[in-house]
Amino acid sequence: MINNSMIHYTYKIVHKYGKYYVGRHSTTNIEDGYMGSGKWPRSIKDKSFLTKEIISYYTDSETLKEAERILLKEHIGKPNCMNFNDSPAGFASGDLNPARTAKEKKRKSLLKGPLNPMFNKKHSEEASAKMSKARSGKPTWNKGKKGVKTSNKGQVAWNKGVKTGHKSFEGKTHSLNSINKMKEKHANREKLACPHCSRIIDKPNYTRYHGDKCKFK
Repeated sequence: MINNSMIHYTYKIVHKYGKYYVGRHSTTNIEDGYMGSGKWPRSIKDKSFLTKEIISYYTDSETLKEAERILLKEHIGKPNCMNFNDSPAGFASGDLNPARTAKEKKRKSLLKGPLNPMFNKKHSEEASAKMSKARSGKPTWNKGKKGVKTSNKGQVAWNKGVKTGHKSFEGKTHSLNSINKMKEKHANREKLACPHCSRIIDKPNYTRYHGDKCKFK
């Protein structure tokens, strides 16, 4: 279903020291404060260093997407351009993909076959047992890291304090005042409209599941 209230536009975000990023955005609120969902603009902690210029408006998401494709071809490779994606795919692609750099390919080649220190070897039962014991009760390495999945089993263990010793909230409940504050904070979250499924969602869920990552794209 087409949402006729959507505003579609391409933009350019410029850092005060000259680096910049181009992209597209669809919203129902032109003043939604959107400053790009790419890796580079999200890495800038002080957003006061950035300014946004709207390049052009479009009537629908398909026209917008094609406009972004042309825009990327125009800017990719230029000095100070911080786009790492040469197509509107939502991730670093083509030769801009870090995994395709000569340095990364060389690093991986050194871990293949006889060059790998563990080639045709395996850990002894004693070594495996020691490593298992050393890791027992510790949260996984990717705990709390955005965009990195943790096994459900490990997550449940963490939440319940199983084998981890994290039981600081065990047997406690939030006060009514705390609950109301959390509800108020959640209700006041910035809402964005997904151009692909037309859902209105809060900004964290929009960034994670919608926009360029929407399953209806």
